[in-house]
Amino acid sequence: RAPLKITMTNANDTVLCDGQSFTYKSTASGGNNNYQYQWLSNGVLTSNNDSVEIKHNTTQATTKILQVVLSDGCTPN
Repeated sequence: RAPLKITMTNANDTVLCDGQSFTYKSTASGGNNNYQYQWLSNGVLTSNNDSVEIKHNTTQATTKILQVVLSDGCTPN
């Protein structure tokens, strides 16, 4: 089977002002089609879907590092 692969839309850095939100979406291919997602924001699990919404809710400047981990329950990642 084809290797497990993930593609993110809107993968660029994004600047949000207080009260704004942004949705990141990923698309998987390869593997055995039993895709499982884990979105981490600064190392904390925030979503198990193919997308995640990040909302900025403070007047202070902050930096969030967003990571998505893809697995299919069979293919090593």
